[in-house]
Amino acid sequence: MKKRNDPDPGSMLAVAAVGVALVLEGACGSATTATAPGPGSVDLAVVMTASMDQTRVGETVTYAINVTNAGPAAAGPVGFTTWLTSHDDLQATTGNGWRCQPHTGNFVTCELAELAPGGSSALTMSRKAFQAGTLANTVEVDTKAQTDANLANNRATVAVRVE
Repeated sequence: MKKRNDPDPGSMLAVAAVGVALVLEGACGSATTATAPGPGSVDLAVVMTASMDQTRVGETVTYAINVTNAGPAAAGPVGFTTWLTSHDDLQATTGNGWRCQPHTGNFVTCELAELAPGGSSALTMSRKAFQAGTLANTVEVDTKAQTDANLANNRATVAVRVE
């Protein structure tokens, strides 16, 4: 006999499925994996542009980087990583609220305490090219505290030709 305050078993199943990977069986018995965004999940994304698509050895290229959180929860802390090449030298990485560590080795990391759902935060990076070829700058954002519903938009790469 069901008591007045007992939850409906169907609603318990729906609540338990939020924020987990679901395996859905499609036509012909094939399985598809889908992730249902949970109440504590985020959707970080990064977009990057370069101040030029071609430069000369010894010149500095400035990159505009925009990190967004489509939510539904606040993300934080948000991590930012870029990898350095043997063809360039990092001049600066700055952004309002971002704490960037001095680079050691071949990467730079920065951290933002929190990014609200629907919010965005910008960084600027300057790198000086000192060898001809292609200067490929890759950046990645992540959060360890929440589940990111879409990891495919967490990395961006921009290539600049150096003469």
